[in-house]
Amino acid sequence: KAFTERTVTPTLLAGAGWARSYYKPLGYPGDFQIMNWIYEGAPQGATIREKFLHQLSLIGSRAVETRMLALADLIVARASARPVDRPFEMVSIGAGPARELERVMETSRPDQRYRTTLVDQEERALEHALSAARGLGAGSRLRVDALNISFKEMLNPSPLADSFVGKDLIYSSGLVDYLNPLLAQRFVKRLYQFLNPGGAIIIGNVNNLPSGMIWSSEYAVDWTLFFRSRDEMLAMAGEIADARISVETDSLNAIYFLVIEKPA
Repeated sequence: KAFTERTVTPTLLAGAGWARSYYKPLGYPGDFQIMNWIYEGAPQGATIREKFLHQLSLIGSRAVETRMLALADLIVARASARPVDRPFEMVSIGAGPARELERVMETSRPDQRYRTTLVDQEERALEHALSAARGLGAGSRLRVDALNISFKEMLNPSPLADSFVGKDLIYSSGLVDYLNPLLAQRFVKRLYQFLNPGGAIIIGNVNNLPSGMIWSSEYAVDWTLFFRSRDEMLAMAGEIADARISVETDSLNAIYFLVIEKPA
């Protein structure tokens, strides 16, 4: 890592994607702006070299997009298995730009309704996500609310239980990557208590395989995460005795999804 950061990173930083990830202008990596750059794939930079290096950063981060697509498909599959007599109740923790909602609405059946609460510590991310979600033209099929709370409050949502209880799905696709094993396990166990019977938790996490993002994030731009194995994903649900637990993956085999289903 030290060798890469000393010899390769200075060249990469001429690309906007690498630079924003490395310098972290909002104080943390993976902010909503870099996420949107990855999703949109538009050129950034004033010169051919800058644009090329930015596009190279998008290739290195492509798992962010495949994570979103896989997550959306998991959401739709869960919603499709439930009756449509009421909205499918969801919470997204560490929501960022919440781009998965666009695909969810595109691929859900026409009579499927969703009620979603987006939770994030960055107010600008929530404003962007709300604007984008309400611009989907989904009408009564999608209701979106926002909850702006601190990182600490996300990890201990008990005082805010009214915003979390009675949910069919609670998901987080990028928050647990930053949590140590004990904290991740406690976080998942607490979320499980908020679920409706038959509900589920979906936790996305970068994996530790060569097909993943270890080099492009950890080595090149000091984007430090917990790159977990399949067994480490399962260990997050180690204190939940009665659940059905599985691990899914994205199309690049770069992201694991822990799926914890509560008995009906």
